[in-house]
Amino acid sequence: MTPAIQKKKDSPVPIGWSQTISAPHMHAAALDMLEGQLVPGARALDVGSGSGYLAAAMALLVGPGGRVLGVDKHAPLVERSRAAVAAALPPAAAALVTLINANALGGDDDALGGPFDAIHVGAAADHLPASLVAALAPGGRLIIPVGPDVTGPGAAVGGGQVLKVVDKSPDGRSVSEEDVMGVRFVPLTAPGVDREGGL
Repeated sequence: MTPAIQKKKDSPVPIGWSQTISAPHMHAAALDMLEGQLVPGARALDVGSGSGYLAAAMALLVGPGGRVLGVDKHAPLVERSRAAVAAALPPAAAALVTLINANALGGDDDALGGPFDAIHVGAAADHLPASLVAALAPGGRLIIPVGPDVTGPGAAVGGGQVLKVVDKSPDGRSVSEEDVMGVRFVPLTAPGVDREGGL
């Protein structure tokens, strides 16, 4: 294989509006880590839903009675992902997915309509957002990359992002965190902060 082909193979796949889709193995890892929460009737949130691929997979797992909310701050991408999900899923499964143009860090927690049994975040926060932890249902699980921006100008040298699994106890009174693996994600940006590649 030539170096040029190898470089292209390892490059992120663009999906428009300066966004890329996560590597397929990361989607698979997220679904595996959320397996105990993505059960029939569950409610799931996908922050930075992008192409809608992971939200669609979640819908197949939560089945009838379940709901999946995908949130992305790029309106044209949300429109395209709605069409893609509708085309890819059987109508009953597609009806379980709602994709909206919003910012999950927007401060209006009621707009997301939680609580959620499973939350996936597809961009790295510089710290664990309390609002997303609060949006977890008792017994719920949040998967989120946390750490400095490793992709843009002034990016942290050597990375430092870690994929965290955050579990809320069944009684909802306590939260535990586990660092699972080192990762490299685009930054999760707050409302009003936009940067190429950020969510």
